[in-house]
Amino acid sequence: MRILALFGLFLTGFQTGLAGENDQKCEYFLYDVKPLCEIYRLLDDENEVRYFGMERFDKQVFFKDGKIIDANGQGFNSYSISMLNFRAIWVMDGFGNFFATNEQLKEYIHHSSLINGGPVAAAGEMVCWRGKLKYLNDSSGHYAPRRRNFDNALREFRDGLGDEAMSTVRIERLGR
Repeated sequence: MRILALFGLFLTGFQTGLAGENDQKCEYFLYDVKPLCEIYRLLDDENEVRYFGMERFDKQVFFKDGKIIDANGQGFNSYSISMLNFRAIWVMDGFGNFFATNEQLKEYIHHSSLINGGPVAAAGEMVCWRGKLKYLNDSSGHYAPRRRNFDNALREFRDGLGDEAMSTVRIERLGR
């Protein structure tokens, strides 16, 4: 999984120049990806939004035994003193790898931080306690995901967590 994520980081370097709001097809990705909305690229630069670079692999999350596990092997928690509404932000890259953080600081850390301003296959917010997913949405102003982007992510969540774990998750569609 890390090999695909590293390859994705490499490809993201080539994809970050994409402009516009249309889905992009890349023969290397498993999923169609959406580039960062151009207005947010400009705002990210202006507001000095933090991009994680290789540090993003510390934000990678995995699925195991019906739970979301962080890069340290612990159950992921969205709750943090720095959080608004106790929601973590997440992105899925074009390979189906997930990255999440509960460090959402309104001016400095956004969905684009997790993927270095590159394209995403899906993005949103989640509430998670000790790895147990409680809530999931597709809210991302930076990427404005479409319904099919979220559907792809939901499929990955279901495949990774299982139907039983997903049966108790409140899912909210906010995107187009």
